[in-house]
Amino acid sequence: MKYKELLEKQIANDRLHHAYVITGKYFDCEKLMTDLVGIVGSSREDVLKVKGDTSISINEIKSLKRELGFAPFNSLRKIAIIAPADLLTTEA
Repeated sequence: MKYKELLEKQIANDRLHHAYVITGKYFDCEKLMTDLVGIVGSSREDVLKVKGDTSISINEIKSLKRELGFAPFNSLRKIAIIAPADLLTTEA
């Protein structure tokens, strides 16, 4: 099942989980963000992205957690995208 179908089904059944891992060989972060905004009903202002070139540090994740603690700006939910997650350091 593709992530779009899964999310739409879980939203329809009021069973949306707090986190999902979405993987793919050719992962396009911008396309994913656009898809999630449409499916979940969040606005672009409520999408937080952590992108790394060589690594993603614990400080970046701490900052993300702090931002997720605030109420959404213009939606019911916030979305966080960490891409690519395999660049997370052990501490992060």
